[in-house]
Amino acid sequence: MGADWVELDGREEEGGGSILRHALGFSVLTGRPFRIQHIRANRPRPGLRPQHLHGVRAAARLCGARVRGDSVGSTELEFEPGPIRPGDYEIDIGTAGSVTLLLQAVLLPVVMGPVETRWVVRGGTDVPWSIPADYFEAVLLFHLQRWAQVSFRLFRRGYYPAGGGHVEFRARPHGALPMPLRLDGSGRLVRIEGVAHASHHLRSARVAERMREAAINALRRPPDVPVSVRVDYQETASPGAGIVLWAVLRDVDDPTVEYRLGASALGERGVPAETVGIRAAQALLEELEAGACADRHLADQIVPFLAWTGGCLRTSAITPHTRASLYVARQFLPDVRWDVREDGLITATRP
Repeated sequence: MGADWVELDGREEEGGGSILRHALGFSVLTGRPFRIQHIRANRPRPGLRPQHLHGVRAAARLCGARVRGDSVGSTELEFEPGPIRPGDYEIDIGTAGSVTLLLQAVLLPVVMGPVETRWVVRGGTDVPWSIPADYFEAVLLFHLQRWAQVSFRLFRRGYYPAGGGHVEFRARPHGALPMPLRLDGSGRLVRIEGVAHASHHLRSARVAERMREAAINALRRPPDVPVSVRVDYQETASPGAGIVLWAVLRDVDDPTVEYRLGASALGERGVPAETVGIRAAQALLEELEAGACADRHLADQIVPFLAWTGGCLRTSAITPHTRASLYVARQFLPDVRWDVREDGLITATRP
């Protein structure tokens, strides 16, 4: 295990929980311990909240880490990792804390590491300020399958405030030298897919169907591009709704290569279902019009993998979350050379 401590400042860039989550993933994979101060300093309630604490403890279980400062409200944390352990891990967040953000804390080591793992997580699957479960599966994991055999099952949705969602995630790394990431080509739109989902409380109001119909009508596309958005109602602990859309593009030079761009919107009390559907459609159209291979949300989630493998990606916008991800990557892997351009092209060169 590397002995040099990585020092992190939680006030950097967007100053939220993503700095901690990415640090956990890098630490487990590289074996480098880290200290972080000013955790979530730029949030209304700084410090560790229960959902972040579950992420810390999940990463610690994965590698038998020694942790100091792992309590609710703590603004400082020390994390000393051990070797990555295979096995089954079950975590109940107990609230509507995001299951996908918890998985983000361990995603880098379980995809790039040496062992197979299975994760069963209960909490929020479609909640504000997080990665929707369908986006996690259809967009993020789609791009990660080049490095590992990954699968994701959504057994039950969980909306705010009660949560109660239930997912299973499995990862089996390919084990070979990871191929560099290449997400900088030009893609041709071949189809659009998605899911309009809602709790059983909203079935009689046809909320999911209305989101779906409004989104399809708002998607300006060539007539030869099919759109398929399925409707999904489930019994949930709290009422809720949302829609996730993703565009499938085929590389113009190599038709065997596909890219996916995603966008989503959550239902809100007092906001018509049609408005929610239109918001998601407009967000996806904005991504398509940018002409990039990685949407702005995928970029910050995949930068740690780019740092580990080298390569390049072109994204529609370099957000504060992406800059936060780059900040953490630079601290853990200082030998990687970065070229970050304002037009969205990010290149990582490994030594």
